Amino acid sequence: MAKLDKYLQRHASVYPLEGKAGTTKNTTVDTAVIIPALAESSSLPETLRSLARNPEHVLRRTLVIVVVNNPPVAGASDRKKESDIAQEWAADNRKTLQWLSRNAEQLPLNLAWIDKSSPGAELPRHRGVGLARKIGTDTFLDLLQDDESVQEAPSALGKIHILHLDADTQVDADYLPGAKAAFRNTDAGAVCLDFEHSPAQDQHTREIITAYELFLHYYVAGLQWAGSPYAFHTIGSTMACTASAYIRALGIPPARRGGEDFYFLQKVAKQDGVKTSAETTVHPSPRSSSRVPIGTGPHVRDQTAIRAAMDHSYNPYVFAEIKNLYDTVTEGTDMKAQDITRRLQNIELSAFLENHRFPQIWQKLQRQHSADSARLRAFHQWFDGLMIYKLIRRLTQSSLPKVELAQAWDELMAWRGRTDCVGGTITSRLQRWRNAGNRRRGGP
Repeated sequence: MAKLDKYLQRHASVYPLEGKAGTTKNTTVDTAVIIPALAESSSLPETLRSLARNPEHVLRRTLVIVVVNNPPVAGASDRKKESDIAQEWAADNRKTLQWLSRNAEQLPLNLAWIDKSSPGAELPRHRGVGLARKIGTDTFLDLLQDDESVQEAPSALGKIHILHLDADTQVDADYLPGAKAAFRNTDAGAVCLDFEHSPAQDQHTREIITAYELFLHYYVAGLQWAGSPYAFHTIGSTMACTASAYIRALGIPPARRGGEDFYFLQKVAKQDGVKTSAETTVHPSPRSSSRVPIGTGPHVRDQTAIRAAMDHSYNPYVFAEIKNLYDTVTEGTDMKAQDITRRLQNIELSAFLENHRFPQIWQKLQRQHSADSARLRAFHQWFDGLMIYKLIRRLTQSSLPKVELAQAWDELMAWRGRTDCVGGTITSRLQRWRNAGNRRRGGP
């Protein structure tokens, strides 16, 4: 268990557990569900009840860890509004901790929690959900030191699964078996489960969520069509990984406030691979929120402010340019960088590569790797998900401006041979995408 011990000694953030903290000493646990909770006293109970509807034999082998967290209230900010918000969060978290203490035994869950909310125990300022996820996961890994089956077989870490939820996200009754099935169907270190936002209460929010969800599927479908190894959703409540992949990635980045899920999955993808799965579905909340800088909550907030759903998206030809780049590099692993960029017809794409030192990087990769497969793997590790996003923004700002979301979707679907998903309303497009065999067969 050298890798686990080394990670715990050098990188882990482990804190005391309340509730059923000794579960792993009495029962073999092979799954953990980590749930950060910030001012979620009204939502967390329903999330836990949805988990409790999963099969009893799987629940017995699953430890659920809730990380109740908020930043420090004292000196939270010189601005009164932010200080008031911090106090409201802390007050709501006290309700959550009280609810957990009173109700944990009534739920058929191995339920434990970590108090990162009470005075003196709060998260550091300018840290967020990523650190909370890390604390919950690291504390679970620390418990594995007491698990004899893990100590006797280091390979067991590859069969221990860590699932991440949000405290306002509900799951299906096959969530835990579905996640297990997803890992049986792949040798990747992480999987991203299917998602569908819970129904919004009002028509306007439903329209915002529907357009946003179609855009999310559009982006990943475009990367899939292009052949990208980074074609997966980076939504925290859909993430699942093996303990070994988590350790190899050195855990979730703790120092970020926003985008932690993206950077964590990107690192796992480079080392152990990330796959999508439609074996089960999670249901994130469609509500507006300002607690995190990016994601569903901020999107709903911003679109609600302008009273309109997203109506434009990236031009589908940005994915064609990415595919062209992949194809050119794949065919020219022995070519000089200048010859590769010369074959690319989009001037902005060539300029982007030059600006990011592709000629120097490519020469280095050719020198370090003699096999074509190794060179391509190294190229994709350099031209990663963040680089893809930067390129798409560059192309969008120059030669390929945004187009209507419906138009972009229909063109991409035509390229993919999915004409069954084109035409109609945004809602009908999304529904047909969901229903056209994308679920329970490993993704689109």
